[in-house]
Amino acid sequence: YAALAVAYFGMEGLPQRLVGVPLDYLKKAIDWMGARETIDRRRLAAFGGPKAGELALLLASRFEVLKTVVAYVPSHVVWQGIGGAGSSWTYQGQPVPYVPYKSMPSSRGANQPISFMPLYLASLDDKKAVARATIPVEKINGPVLVISGKDDQLWPSSIMADLVVARLKENRHPYKFEHLAY
Repeated sequence: YAALAVAYFGMEGLPQRLVGVPLDYLKKAIDWMGARETIDRRRLAAFGGPKAGELALLLASRFEVLKTVVAYVPSHVVWQGIGGAGSSWTYQGQPVPYVPYKSMPSSRGANQPISFMPLYLASLDDKKAVARATIPVEKINGPVLVISGKDDQLWPSSIMADLVVARLKENRHPYKFEHLAY
């Protein structure tokens, strides 16, 4: 398999934080890959995780040239950027609708590991933002594999992967899809 890893923030000419990353830039990379003589354009796929799992689903839902998605510990919604206010992603100069972070609950005791799970679960309570920011995975033009951790403490990846699969089922996605939860 040929693969292309694309930096999308933190490099010269790109956003320095994971805020306002242009999907248009990533589409250029997809097109560049598909234009290679040695690449079968009918088999282009997106892979990523965890934040890049959100990105892989988002890209494939917008660009039908992507025919398969593997999203590791993904999200079913677009989230606020990391390191600043606003959406993680933009398209054609406009922010992609996102779920903003609620304030972090202070339930951590001394010497306890940090878990962002409460932050993400509280943020998902904003039903209007979730509805606007839900990734239309049913538009993906091929099979979808989501992989999650049932004890993921970063964010509720297993719950969100279940929601990806539920949306695919609800919309009778014509391609194979599966959620592997460990």
